[in-house]
Amino acid sequence: MEKLKKQKSFGRSYRPIVIWLDDLREIIATVKENARDVHISTEDYLFTTIEELTEHLGSQLQFEMEITSSVPYVRIQFHRQWVKMDVASGPQSAQLFHDIDAILARRQRSIFYSWWWFVVIFVAGAAARLFPEQAGPITGVQAVFALWCFWVCFISLRRTAVINLQRRSEARPFYERNKDQLTLLLIGACIGGLVTFGGVVAKEYFYPTACVTKAT
Repeated sequence: MEKLKKQKSFGRSYRPIVIWLDDLREIIATVKENARDVHISTEDYLFTTIEELTEHLGSQLQFEMEITSSVPYVRIQFHRQWVKMDVASGPQSAQLFHDIDAILARRQRSIFYSWWWFVVIFVAGAAARLFPEQAGPITGVQAVFALWCFWVCFISLRRTAVINLQRRSEARPFYERNKDQLTLLLIGACIGGLVTFGGVVAKEYFYPTACVTKAT
C-alpha cells in the first residue's frame, strides 16, 4: 500500500493594497519563472509584458488589473472592491504562492483599514450611555472614529486596489499626493467636532444637568 500525496491549491484575500511598478515587475518575474502564458489585463486591454503595459498606459493610476498564467494556473485579481490570489495545484504551487504572497502582504495598507473600527464606535456609544457625565467627550471621540470609518468604507468600496505604474522612489511625497483627501478629512473632523460641541451646549441649555448638593 502506498499513500498518495495530494497536491492542493492555494488562495488568499487581502486588505486594501497599494502596488508600485517595482512590485508589479517582481510579481510578473516570479510568475514567469514558474508558469507559462502569463498575461496582464486591464478593463479594456490585454498585455503580455510590463513594457507593453507601461508603454500604452504610461504612469496612469490603475484600480483594476488581473494577472493570469497557465501550468500552473495563477490568477491575481486587483479590483476596486477586492484583491485576491488563487494558485492551482502543481509541483511548484506552494513556493509560487509563498513568493507572490510575500510581495502582496507587504503592500497591504495598515490594520487601521479594517472593519473592526466599527466595534470602537459601538463601544463608545455604549460607554456614553453608561457614563452620561462624560457623554460629550466620548461622543467627540466617537465622531472622529466615525469619520475615519467613512474613509475606510470609501477605500474598501472604490480603492481596495491601487496600482501605481511608476517606481516608488519616483513618487511624489505623501502629502502632495493626498493633500485633497487630507483636507477633506480635516474639514470633516472640524465639522464633526463643532456639531458635537453644539449638541452638548444645546443639551445643557434645554436639559441642564441637575446639581446635587449635600446638606451640612
